Amino acid sequence: MADVHLPPTLPSLYTDLPRRLDIDAGTVDEVIDRLEERWPGLRDRLCEPGPALRTHINVYVDRERAGLDTELGPARGRRDRRDQRRLTAGLRRRVARRYRRAMRRRGLLLRALAVLFAFSWIVLPGFGAIDLSVTWDPEWEQVLEAGWGLYFTVLVGVPFVIVAVRPRASRPGIAQLAIATAVLAVSAVAAHEIGGLVLAVTLGGETALIAWLARGEWPAEREAPVSRALAVLAAVGALPWLAYALDMWELNRRDLPDADITNSIDHYSVQGGVGLALAVLPALAAVRAGLRPLVPACAGVVAAYLGLVSYAWPDAAGGLSRPWSIAAMGWGAALLAVSAVEEAQIRRR
Repeated sequence: MADVHLPPTLPSLYTDLPRRLDIDAGTVDEVIDRLEERWPGLRDRLCEPGPALRTHINVYVDRERAGLDTELGPARGRRDRRDQRRLTAGLRRRVARRYRRAMRRRGLLLRALAVLFAFSWIVLPGFGAIDLSVTWDPEWEQVLEAGWGLYFTVLVGVPFVIVAVRPRASRPGIAQLAIATAVLAVSAVAAHEIGGLVLAVTLGGETALIAWLARGEWPAEREAPVSRALAVLAAVGALPWLAYALDMWELNRRDLPDADITNSIDHYSVQGGVGLALAVLPALAAVRAGLRPLVPACAGVVAAYLGLVSYAWPDAAGGLSRPWSIAAMGWGAALLAVSAVEEAQIRRR
């Protein structure tokens, strides 16, 4: 069958002659024969003796000039449309393959950078785990070392590790990194510690790069109601931890002789950042289900360990009193327990 299109002048001369019709024919000449059979006299209008197309008649097959002997493939028009659909499908498959390859390469780059950034904060030059390792050494400032180590190992390093291991689960980790960046910046300003701004800018740049690379990996953020238990814990801890942060920033501004220095940065400024982070993180996790359980769990670990070290070294610089040490351990344990219970409940649904 050939899909035939006639000029607008012909249908007006013959009864029931449409401008477009399907005709079973193998050549242009056979098409005209079929038309002549149904509408006598039409051949004379199109052809002159010979036979040949009249000089003012133009015939096109597949948009190319044609003569009477030009062959028509069976169902040529439909076949062309099928070919076009196959071509389109093939192009879509190639585009999809290229997209998948690009996503794999981006995923590899994401994981590699996350590993590099995690190492830089946990080991060198961030000294996170190294400072944690000396929190039980009497020769060091145990609590200040613990604060620095907890901040750059748990609050910063752990999210980068999660990005490297499970990019699809990286949304809460990247959110925690953004919060940690903001907290560092606030601490640097409040404590008059210029070096802290360098840390904040560095961490912010790394976080932005990781977030850009990971954005295609994230599933839809899960929905859940506000966690009342986390909200209560956040309310209970907010003022004490903010007071602790203010005290640490004040001590940093005094340039005390017992200050602990890493990378030319006084630990008191970061210690204040720990307090601010513990005041902010549980509150945000209470209202944003997508931050749970990672964010409150990390806050719980930081609070409990800081309380434990302060209790063990009651006279250490930057430490909490014995009652507040016990309260910090209990508060941190409660955060961990609530996070675990609520996550278990969500998984059972």
